Amino acid sequence: LTTFEINKERVDAVAHNRLKKNDWKILSIICDRPTTTNKEIADLVFLSVEGVRSCFKKMYDLFELTTFSRNKRLDLVIRVMEISENASGNEPVTSFN
Repeated sequence: LTTFEINKERVDAVAHNRLKKNDWKILSIICDRPTTTNKEIADLVFLSVEGVRSCFKKMYDLFELTTFSRNKRLDLVIRVMEISENASGNEPVTSFN
């Protein structure tokens, strides 16, 4: 199992340098383990569960994840991976052709 490494420079550029230390920690956790609960994340980054939710809401807005998907967290992971893997951050990571 390989660990995904976030390209902070590219991701930060897309997020307009608005990600804080806790946001980066949360992104790192969910990119490694997308099924981690908000409670588990809160314990790992020393925030309240509401603080974690607030970070997610901000990141959903920054990365323009505006759909009402039940899998928004997974959408965020995919978006961060797309940005990290591609110079423009616009091309998809994988093609399903």
